[in-house]
Amino acid sequence: MDIGKIETDIRSFKEAIIQAELYQLGHEYRKFKYFPQACCVLTSQLLSRFLIRNYPNFEFKVVNGEAPSGMWHYWVESNDLVSDITMSQDGINGDDVIWSESLWHKKCHILETWKVEQKFNDVSEGADSADSQALETGYQLIMSKFSS
Repeated sequence: MDIGKIETDIRSFKEAIIQAELYQLGHEYRKFKYFPQACCVLTSQLLSRFLIRNYPNFEFKVVNGEAPSGMWHYWVESNDLVSDITMSQDGINGDDVIWSESLWHKKCHILETWKVEQKFNDVSEGADSADSQALETGYQLIMSKFSS
C-alpha cells in the first residue's frame, strides 16, 4: 500500500469539502460555512466513509475523545494511525494530522469509538445530527469536487 497515495487522497478530500460548500445543503451542514470550525463530528463520518470505500483492506474507526483541556473532538483512526482534517479549529490550533501517529490524540481520553462500514448510519452527537441519506448526499457532493 502506497502511504503517500492515502495522504494525498486525504488532503484532496479536505479540499473537496471546502469546494463543495456543504452549508448550502441545509441544516445538517450549516456549520460547514466555517469549516473546519465545529465540523469534526460530520467531517469524521464523511472522511471515514471515503477511506473505507477507497481502502477496504483497512479497518477504520471514528473516535470521540476528550482533550486534557476538556474539549471533545472526533477523528478517524486505523491501527493507531490518525486522520484528522479539522485540527486547525479554535481550541486545538494544530496542523492537520494526516495518516500518522499523533501525540495530541494519544493524550485524549477516549470516550467512544465506532467501527466504520461502507454505508452511512444516522448520526446524533451533541448539537450535530444527520440521517444516513443526508450524509450520503453530502458525500456525493464532496466526491463531485474530488480530484486525486
